[in-house]
Amino acid sequence: PTADAMHYAALATDAGLERVTLRLLRTRGPATAEWLAARYGLTREEATATLDRLTARGVVRRGEFLAGVPGPQYVHIAVLEEVQRRQVHARRVPRPVATAEQFSAMLLRRHHLHPEHRLAGPTGVLAAVELLQGEDFAARVWEQDLLVPRVEDYQREWLDRLGLAGEIVWTVFEPRETSAARPGRIGLALRDNAGWLRPAPTPRADLDPKVKNVLLHLQLRGASFAQDLARGAGLDTAGTLAALWELFWAGLVTPDTFSAIVAGSAPSRPEAPRPAHRGRRPRRGARRAPLARLPVIGRWSVLTEEEALSPEEREEARAHLLLARYGVLSRELAQGDWSTLRHTLLRMEYGGEVMRGYFVEGLSGEQYALEDTLRDLETSSRRAEPHVLVTIADPANLWGRVFTLTRRDGQRAAAARIPTTWLIMRHGRPVLLVEGQGRALTTLAGWEAVDIAGAIRALQAVVEPPLPLRRVRRLDVEQWDGRPIRESEAFDAFVAAGFSVDGPRVSWDGHPGPRWR
Repeated sequence: PTADAMHYAALATDAGLERVTLRLLRTRGPATAEWLAARYGLTREEATATLDRLTARGVVRRGEFLAGVPGPQYVHIAVLEEVQRRQVHARRVPRPVATAEQFSAMLLRRHHLHPEHRLAGPTGVLAAVELLQGEDFAARVWEQDLLVPRVEDYQREWLDRLGLAGEIVWTVFEPRETSAARPGRIGLALRDNAGWLRPAPTPRADLDPKVKNVLLHLQLRGASFAQDLARGAGLDTAGTLAALWELFWAGLVTPDTFSAIVAGSAPSRPEAPRPAHRGRRPRRGARRAPLARLPVIGRWSVLTEEEALSPEEREEARAHLLLARYGVLSRELAQGDWSTLRHTLLRMEYGGEVMRGYFVEGLSGEQYALEDTLRDLETSSRRAEPHVLVTIADPANLWGRVFTLTRRDGQRAAAARIPTTWLIMRHGRPVLLVEGQGRALTTLAGWEAVDIAGAIRALQAVVEPPLPLRRVRRLDVEQWDGRPIRESEAFDAFVAAGFSVDGPRVSWDGHPGPRWR
């Protein structure tokens, strides 16, 4: 009684009121200012001021913790941490562990590579890029190997439209110091994320004065057509485009259409020399002729520096991007410093955003996953699945990078992780390794005799898109498990499927050909 009397007597001072309030909150859950005022005979303003002072000291947290309770609530930080710990431990219930094949099958659906989960239209292209952003590939790989398999009847116009609308930006994530003869790798990102996905551009002292002049025009005038830049900078067609591409590869400017990227990645064709006409006045419009030959590919603009994120914000953004892409994260999928990302994931776990546990065989023991991903893994389809062909370099494919590829004879299948190497999978299990754009086929550990028909259909689908969007113009199969295709057990199946016999190879260009040649 004496001690309580001293505490209640202390209600007359701010410091005493804080001590009493803190003692009370340490032993109960969230409380409101109205409840505190009624308990101690205070005014609502006095109770609120006391709670806000404790919040400012960091010993009390303000928020909405209980549903159906009006107004802000206050809880002791130690009580809140204990509740969060209990919630985290309650969520760590044992779950069925998915196999690598089940995880891979889930990723094929998540990335819309499964035939029944493909996307459509410009919104489909945007959804595909959202999961692929932060990666960089050659321009042709973006369309032929990544977007065409994900988006039904893909059209480049859809990607251009997203760029013109300001939804997507293309840039380089590893700027080159000097211009190179071969086009580099193009990175795609949603415009809101481009700032933290790409490194901050650094001033280039080695830029040619003409190139600097083009950059200055863009900085002063904003987005401009190449024709306007050529006139303003006093350059010819070739000089203008060369300057723009040097600035692009330095990470300083970007076009607003992907068609510009494709045009810049195509082999350059020298202009045919034109005869000079001395003493003759050029006909009207002749001075504009070189400008008229510039490709109509939209405008160019300077890549502005976005507001810098703090290291914590950058890691949280990286965690959200990787979780959207894979659903489950472990050391192998971190794509950067795992220890830093792990601390971010731990904070997200205590916030109820992710769960920690062991969910997928073949990944490191400490794994973090989204709740909906775990539901997808637990309810994976048991019905017959179609054969799906993906490039081995596709971010959605973990075989050959995280999970080991094994040949049918038990030996490890060493395959270069390049776009011209493909995998054919059935229900997430790799069954056929396709190298050299179809020239050499190797059966893998998951291969069964019933796979031959589905694998051939998946190969034939490669030449179904329009020519500019095909991975290859024609499939030429020369080897099967290291033997000439004509001497293999698969030869008859290819011929029956309509492949032409062309000397030592079998070929498919989209039309059944003669059986023998």
